Amino acid sequence: MFVLTSPGSQSIVRVVVARGGEREEPKALRPSLDIPGKLPYVQTMKSTLPTETTARLEARLPASVYATLKRAAELKGRTLSDFVVSAAHDAARRAIEEESVIRLSAQDQRRFAEALIRPAPPNAALQRAMRLYQDQVEAR
Repeated sequence: MFVLTSPGSQSIVRVVVARGGEREEPKALRPSLDIPGKLPYVQTMKSTLPTETTARLEARLPASVYATLKRAAELKGRTLSDFVVSAAHDAARRAIEEESVIRLSAQDQRRFAEALIRPAPPNAALQRAMRLYQDQVEAR
């Protein structure tokens, strides 16, 4: 049985250990284990995940922008550096995504789908390219 109390409390901590059906009280409560050596669960494990190197970025900005960033970071419960890096990373990913996606009007979407469904017959240049390919590449 363990009775735990908060520091400063005047309660007595009593530990009862059962061994072979008998109950006995230890003479003193020791802060460490009585087992010699290191136990496997006490050892620290090194991470096998690759660590990413960091780079430094400095920027000059108006005091009003700095104050706004600092206030926003405080509201989110984050450090200013963490908040700025996260916001900049999100903005960079959005910018890359916007440039990677092709947006077509409804009319252009219909034209594109029509070209895929009913392609035009091959012209002379395409037929010449197909013959050159067949001559230069072995059939498997």
